[in-house]
Amino acid sequence: IPVADGGTGVSTLGDAGVLIGNGTGAVQVTGAGTSGQVLTSNGAGVDPTFQAAAGGGTDGVVFIGAAEGVFSGSFIFAGTMGAASFVNNTSGVMWQGTARVPSGKTSISSIKLYFRSESTGNVYLAFESAHSNTDTAGSSLETDSLAAATYTGGSSSSTLGIITVPSTAYDGLTNIDVDDLIALRVERTGANASDTYEANFNLYGIEITFA
Repeated sequence: IPVADGGTGVSTLGDAGVLIGNGTGAVQVTGAGTSGQVLTSNGAGVDPTFQAAAGGGTDGVVFIGAAEGVFSGSFIFAGTMGAASFVNNTSGVMWQGTARVPSGKTSISSIKLYFRSESTGNVYLAFESAHSNTDTAGSSLETDSLAAATYTGGSSSSTLGIITVPSTAYDGLTNIDVDDLIALRVERTGANASDTYEANFNLYGIEITFA
């Protein structure tokens, strides 16, 4: 039946395709696509096609709040936000958070610590990261670490502080894939002479950006 009479203008349509309008011309149909693909616009006047999903609807940024992690110290309210409080002049206090790798991501672009800045001194921190492949039961845990070093504590005005974790703390993690588990452990050695941050280090959480 012609389009002008309410028909499609064609006698057959491709199996599992999606119909596309064509003005007064015969209706067109896309290819079926493959599993996991989504129908994507290619711009005005161009037929859409099935393509791989762009990042699965996520920008790859995962934030892990302090209370979502495991902590050997005490959780407190720092201002009006919950925080893991690394007590001043105390060593061996550790916090660890774990995140799932988002769809379409295969590496770590950056990791940042967010904390409530209470002192102008340097805080002495060590980091350890871990990667677990969730596709195979019994797969070994992959780890990487960075020895303790000093990081700027910020200001004494109770403002937001940010520490960027050096990539050497996690760039040894390989074969990262969707839904794998990535963990980061933060340890403060507050009794070390290099730690001149004369206040509790109150961690709000960490942000992992995947690429």
